[in-house]
Amino acid sequence: VTVKEVHMYVNYDVMDMFRMDKNGAVPYGWTVTDGVKVVQAKGDLDPNSVKIRGKGSAKKTFDKVSGKFVYETFVRVVDKQSASVSVLLGDKTAVKVDIADGKITSGGKHMRDYTKGIWQLIRVEGDTTTGKALLKVNNKKTIEVDMPVDGIDTILIESYGEGDFFFDDVEVYNVYDYE
Repeated sequence: VTVKEVHMYVNYDVMDMFRMDKNGAVPYGWTVTDGVKVVQAKGDLDPNSVKIRGKGSAKKTFDKVSGKFVYETFVRVVDKQSASVSVLLGDKTAVKVDIADGKITSGGKHMRDYTKGIWQLIRVEGDTTTGKALLKVNNKKTIEVDMPVDGIDTILIESYGEGDFFFDDVEVYNVYDYE
């Protein structure tokens, strides 16, 4: 046996890249509506993504994360589609980002334009002690929003249109300030 490469991930509350999920299956550990499946993305290092066909949702719960944290995921809107990615505490929304009509917004505030068919990285840098979250698109700072909860324990990804919506590389982890 020859080991080609080794990846060691630690201190992640969620780290889903869907690399080992079977093509056509429901993503492992996620609660989904009909039409949400892992699909082959034809990449050498990252062969799978999750596709939501039409209207649907994917939800993942985990142990409560508080303090400073990061939530991020890649999303791709193909055509005739709108979607949202959210982090919640129970059923209360901490942060929601909407993706529709070539614009990425949060709470009605414009964050950035996007081109359909191109992957976009949505990143939330939250701090439950200050109640604020910095939102980034493709690692560029966009806006800061209020976060009305003292932690997060759920990811909710929803699509609302007719076309296909893809997401991949979902991460949640705490960030620590060191002296």
